[in-house]
Amino acid sequence: MTDELSYDELKSKLQILELENDFLSRKAEENQLLNKAFEEINNVEEIETLYANILESISILLNVDFSGIFTFTGRDIKNISSYALFDEEDSVIPEISFTDDLTNLIKSGETVNCDDKSDQLSFLYPGKDFMPVHFVIIPFETSSSLNFFVFACQHE
Repeated sequence: MTDELSYDELKSKLQILELENDFLSRKAEENQLLNKAFEEINNVEEIETLYANILESISILLNVDFSGIFTFTGRDIKNISSYALFDEEDSVIPEISFTDDLTNLIKSGETVNCDDKSDQLSFLYPGKDFMPVHFVIIPFETSSSLNFFVFACQHE
């Protein structure tokens, strides 16, 4: 009976260690992303290059199919920078539009999670068969404008 308990205890401890290892691996990836971002901030002179490098890092490290930074220009939405894992040329300007309710929510500073069944947004990546099923929109302010990240995935 003692050997059986020891085996069960060891099995439980192994499961705990495996979970801790997974958690630490994810944290290491996040730290790597942050370190690269801070390194880019120190080395890049143009904001457009900084945006492009950060979006590429986010997409690759976190397996996000599309990452973009947009801004409101009146009633229109302008793409500032973007990166797509599925587009090697990455020269396309994606098109996105929101309902007035979603626009107001973003302008109020709320982070938004939407799925592809949402009638609150429309997203088009011209020339590619990219059909995202999940979106995360994160607003942020600069000294001159309200911008927002858009992250889109074809997988959950």
